[in-house]
Amino acid sequence: MTATSVIEMGQQKLLELRQLTVPCQMKLMADIIPDVYAEIELANNGEDAIEVNVPTGFYDLDGVIGGMPFGALTVVGGRGGIGKSTWALDIGIRAAASGLTTAYFALEMSASQMVKKTLSRLAAPHVPADLLFKRNALRESHWNPLAQACAEGMALPFWLNDNPVITTSQIKGDLQDIQARCGSVSLVIVDYVQLIEPMRRERGENRVQEIDSILKQLRAIAKQFNCAVLGLAQLKREVDSRSEKRPTKADFRESGGFEQEAAVMLGLYREDYYDKQTTQKGIFEVSVLKSRFSSETTVNLLFDERFGQFKNLANSSI
Repeated sequence: MTATSVIEMGQQKLLELRQLTVPCQMKLMADIIPDVYAEIELANNGEDAIEVNVPTGFYDLDGVIGGMPFGALTVVGGRGGIGKSTWALDIGIRAAASGLTTAYFALEMSASQMVKKTLSRLAAPHVPADLLFKRNALRESHWNPLAQACAEGMALPFWLNDNPVITTSQIKGDLQDIQARCGSVSLVIVDYVQLIEPMRRERGENRVQEIDSILKQLRAIAKQFNCAVLGLAQLKREVDSRSEKRPTKADFRESGGFEQEAAVMLGLYREDYYDKQTTQKGIFEVSVLKSRFSSETTVNLLFDERFGQFKNLANSSI
């Protein structure tokens, strides 16, 4: 028997062993098409159409990107203080208010801080957020709207985890618990991606590799749970030192994995964050930096910082 024959026999035995122990992941297109056609039918069934994404709640933005797709990662970048967390919280509240189970992983803020922001948002325009963070600041007129906001908030399928040290494995475990209780999870918000702890096996790698791996795992979570994952990201400090401060894809810190792994990339900008005298006060720009489903553009929203509330602007795409 020749050496070549021995190698071929060994390869055949390995193939047979693999077929016995490892399920084949390949799928014939003919087997997939009927399910996909049924999915398309259900998504085009008028008032009874199923959701194929999670709407942001802002019609101009949803008109461009179609919402945050199930089974995919959407990333949002902005400088610190620009309003990333407040905007993501607003989106989460809107999703939960429409009946979609939402999980928010707040690695920067405490659950108490998040809930106070939520209550101000739900009680708008009656209870400014800053009053809820001060001592003896509420007046008699604030208590009734606040109580109504509490009742509304308690009815939301909105889950919070404020553990500042968390891994993607722990995120997955929490989502499995929510799924067991609620049946499904529709929207997962991570605030923010660079604060996630790398898994033990990834520690010691350089920071770019760590972030790349975390992003891959977030995308895998979106696929596993068939949910939309919204990952917030801190942009590079260099943004603040240049004349044009609107974010680009290159501004996402520490990793090119954001562009590689995300189906949608959004950048946030406020002129009044940098120029207090601007005539564009309250205008919140959302730039579509990448979308697998649409073209790049910018949508304007109205931001009321007192209540952490965002509103649509008519014909806001530019």
